[in-house]
Parts: sequence; C-alpha cells; structure tokens
Amino acid sequence: MNIQLINIGMTTLIRLCFILCLVSCSVIPEFKSFGNNSANSLQSLVNKSSKYKYNVIIKESRFNYSLFTKTNYEDDLWSNDSYIAFKICDFRICFYKENSNEYISNFNIPIEKLLNNDKEFYKNYIQFTNPNSGFISQISKFNLIEEGKIKGIFSDKEYSYFLLEEEFSVPKIKWTGKNLYYLDNSNYEVIKISQSISPFKKNIILFYK
Repeated sequence: MNIQLINIGMTTLIRLCFILCLVSCSVIPEFKSFGNNSANSLQSLVNKSSKYKYNVIIKESRFNYSLFTKTNYEDDLWSNDSYIAFKICDFRICFYKENSNEYISNFNIPIEKLLNNDKEFYKNYIQFTNPNSGFISQISKFNLIEEGKIKGIFSDKEYSYFLLEEEFSVPKIKWTGKNLYYLDNSNYEVIKISQSISPFKKNIILFYK
C-alpha cells in the first residue's frame, strides 16, 4: 500500500516538474516577443510583405504581429529575424521553435479522411523539447463547421473556404484545446489557422493567403 502511494506521488511530482519547466520556458519568451513586435500593425506587415514572394503573418497576441518568409516554395521552414521558426505540414503547424523551445507534431492523416468522417477520433503524437517530454499521445476530433467566402489578408481576392475544427486533448499533461483551420475549397490549401502550440499560451493565428 505504501509503495503504491509512493509511486503515485512520484508520478504526480514528475508531471508537476515538467509543467513548471514548460511554464518557465514559455512565458518569458512571450513577454520578449511582445516587446519586440508590438509596433508592427497588421496593415504595415501586409504592406511590407509585397517585397517577398513567399510570406505569412502570425498573430501571437492582440497587438503582436510578425512577418515570416522563405526563399523558395520547396523550403519547409518559415522564419524571420527573430528567434521563432515553424513548419506547416498539410493544413496545420507541425513544428514551432521559439528560442530553445520546440513543439513537434507527427500528425499525417490526409484531409480527405477527416472530411469523410472516417473515424470519430484520431490519435497522433506530440513532443516538447525544453524540457524534453518524449512523444506523448494527443487525441483529436474533427468537425466541418461551415463553408463560405473569405477575403484574403494579402490581397482583395475572395476565396471559397471550409472551416475545419479540431478539438484535442493530451491526457498525460491535462492539456485540452480547440484549433480552427480555414482551408481553400478548391485545393485544400491553408488560408488561415488558429492553433494552440503550448498549454500555456493562447492560440496563435497564422494568415497564409
């Protein structure tokens, strides 16, 4: 009985230490980011983006926008002159690096399966690297919320879109959330994403078109 209680206590302590480390590593960079980029309004970055062939804008908080570019279409990594870089796999952010903190997701389920509701739930694995969590399971449920027209952020072009909602949970660290994917009806390309990449930060919003 005592050994069982000790094991439960150790498991809880390890989980608590992991969460505290993740909080300390996530919160400080967020304040730095706010201070560095708060002067960048959305419109000023849209104007600046015309200098680049490939660009996206990320919104991390109410007044915090950042422009990211890549040199050619084949490049996987989006980056800028800050300490943030990320990768988009199909319709979602699968890698996000901020300083030494990394979020990694191995989700590789075709969008067609999600739209056909082949399964009620999907399981994939995520990982944080500072501290190193190892791969931990994430359970996701997808719903097609709406379809309609939406105007792009980089031009006046209007796109036919559908909105895919993902409700997810990571039981091991008690993390739950909701992601939204605005996707082009004609080719399933990303138009806009609202995605959670940390248990301790609000969803970031990515403008792709």
